[in-house]
Amino acid sequence: MYAYPEWYVIDILGILISGGAAAIFGISLTILPVIILLALLAVYDAVSVYRTKHMVDLAESVINMKTPPILVVVPKSLDYSYIKEGVEIKEKKEDRGGAYIMGMGGISSCRISWSSLPLHF
Repeated sequence: MYAYPEWYVIDILGILISGGAAAIFGISLTILPVIILLALLAVYDAVSVYRTKHMVDLAESVINMKTPPILVVVPKSLDYSYIKEGVEIKEKKEDRGGAYIMGMGGISSCRISWSSLPLHF
């Protein structure tokens, strides 16, 4: 990933890492603690993005490193290159670059809830 940080390499590595973390949490917890954990994480996420804005600062610093395995990069067009264009966080949607970004927590939280279900039903 350090040698070739293109968007699909970042996405594949992030999905594999989040899958491992979600499997550990999912098989370790029953469904009620998972629901409580995800509710608390949702509240924390909302506060950290909209109130304190420290999650936005964290995302900007990870993007500037050009190796963000904790982000999902979704290109707007097929000819997009993360190495050449990168991604910028802008206030106005029309000023944003050629890709959408999302934190890996969105994928991880779904995987945690789904991996805890089969063990307890």
